[in-house]
Amino acid sequence: MKGALFLAAGALLNRHETVDEHDLRGRGRGMPVANATFLLGALILAGLPPSGLWAMHAITEHAAGRLGWWWFTPVAVTASALTASAVLRVWLRVFRDAPAGDGRTHDHEDPETRTPLRSLPWTMSAPGAVLLAAALVLGLLPGGPIAQASAVFTDQAGYAALVLDGQVAHPHATPADPWTLSGLLGPLLSLVLAVLIAVHAVRRPTSGTRPHPVRRAADAAAGRLHALHSGHIGDYAAWLTAGVAVLALLTAGP
Repeated sequence: MKGALFLAAGALLNRHETVDEHDLRGRGRGMPVANATFLLGALILAGLPPSGLWAMHAITEHAAGRLGWWWFTPVAVTASALTASAVLRVWLRVFRDAPAGDGRTHDHEDPETRTPLRSLPWTMSAPGAVLLAAALVLGLLPGGPIAQASAVFTDQAGYAALVLDGQVAHPHATPADPWTLSGLLGPLLSLVLAVLIAVHAVRRPTSGTRPHPVRRAADAAAGRLHALHSGHIGDYAAWLTAGVAVLALLTAGP
């Protein structure tokens, strides 16, 4: 899924010489493949059935629930919603919003072509469309690889054997069925949260009116989240390390 989004971002870069979503406001309307990639990509990241990402989340959350990891599903839903909302926000601003000014920007990224492309060749559009279709229907395949990966993820004895003895465990997993009520409610909640966050992010404040208390609280929360995204690679590495450490503590055996 990420590969398809990267290809769509590359198409925007080659067409408009920038990937800044504010500079690209409303300028992606003539790019239907990139438009569909960002929209479906956001929905798949939120867990849209029958995508492979949805099936992976459903099966993994089921296995985590059997282990008593009550916290796993809320964390997964929140992470999916925040990730999907970022892509959905870009889609709303670049492909649905009205163009701003003359649509020109002075801070260009380095393009991959010598001159801006008036139309994209099929060789740039087809790979993203193929990846998008594959990600969307992957969840329809029998359990097999997805169930096996979920079993490995929740195998505490396997982790211990790998760390202490250097032995790679290969647990046998019975194919699980992701089409369950809990497997559908989680993605639905992620999708609703993603839409609310994305719409809030692109909504323009009305001048001269005092914002509603809920709006002020949402602005404050969004401001805190935005402040955490400093853009410095060192900060991201620190947050990743902290997240892995917390996850290791939560999944550690008794």
